[in-house]
Amino acid sequence: METEYIDCASCGFKCTIPKDLLSNFVFCQRCGLKRNTTITAQAGPSSAGIQSSHDLNMANAHFLKLGHELDVVRHKASTVHIHAEMLMNTLKELQRLHQSHEIRLKNTNVRLNVKSAELLKLHEESSKSIGKFDQLEQLCKKPHPKLLELEAKHSSFQYIWKIQNFMYIQMKATPGIQTAVVSEDFYTKPYGYKMRLQFILNGEPEGIQFKYLSFYLVIMQGEHDAILDWPIKYTAVLSLLDQSKRKDYYSRELESDAIKYENTFDKPTTN
Repeated sequence: METEYIDCASCGFKCTIPKDLLSNFVFCQRCGLKRNTTITAQAGPSSAGIQSSHDLNMANAHFLKLGHELDVVRHKASTVHIHAEMLMNTLKELQRLHQSHEIRLKNTNVRLNVKSAELLKLHEESSKSIGKFDQLEQLCKKPHPKLLELEAKHSSFQYIWKIQNFMYIQMKATPGIQTAVVSEDFYTKPYGYKMRLQFILNGEPEGIQFKYLSFYLVIMQGEHDAILDWPIKYTAVLSLLDQSKRKDYYSRELESDAIKYENTFDKPTTN
């Protein structure tokens, strides 16, 4: 049997596929005319043209629909592209911020390392200072020889009392106008006993008056009596210095005796 091929009724384009292999409806590859393969070739051209016009309108509507769908797809693609660009810009900004934070973090680490080194140096210096302070504290606890020497000097002090116009005072003492003179108060050391000197020009007790001068070391009520030892124990040397050319000095040693002179060397309650 001879193979049969179909020709397009509108444009005459000849199909290269055998009719037996085609379905009921086919479209012309050139003009798009739809044709029923079951219709015989004797069909009139007018009916084929009507069918072709209808099919063409259907194809145009389909193409318009496809074009609309394509526009929608293009719009969506454009929107996606815009969002993609925005995301890319955001990503670039995040990368820039990340790099900036990394730089700041590196700078901060450098500063922290510098401060850490400074703190370590200060700690070492403070440790050395603490060691020196400990040494000084130990030295302060031990009596220094020079301090002991100074304390000894202050413990054995000298007090010089210069009596002005002695002859005039002695003349006033003879008739009993002024029989005694006293020195200013003084301390044996910065926190020691408070004392003063008293000079009786006519002498006492009775029986030796107008023959001798009486000299006394008087213990006064002081500010530091509460921390001092009582009864007081001392050894003092009283000296009269002759200012004339003869230089006839007189000295006598006085020593406290709480047994012989009871209550005399106790802590004073009044001055």
